[in-house]
Amino acid sequence: MVAEIHNWVKHKRDAKSLWKHTYEDFRVREITEVVAPLLTMDIDLVASVGPVDASLIEIARQSRRQRPAILTIDDELLGRCNSAGIDLGHLS
Repeated sequence: MVAEIHNWVKHKRDAKSLWKHTYEDFRVREITEVVAPLLTMDIDLVASVGPVDASLIEIARQSRRQRPAILTIDDELLGRCNSAGIDLGHLS
């Protein structure tokens, strides 16, 4: 999640302000971060979408009981999540 936010924020003039907002949002929502070690992810998925998107999909799969949702602007990730039955929001 944080890597995806970084990709979106890194070229913005007000990056620090956006990161401050992100920190606050994490605190308010009590968001905890979970990681997916490389060796737990399907190698074909990593090869096709990269380790960041593969980790998002893997974490969502492992957390199905909590009904995770992935927010994305990436159409390929959107399709992969739909195929895997993962809830998501498409941002534009």
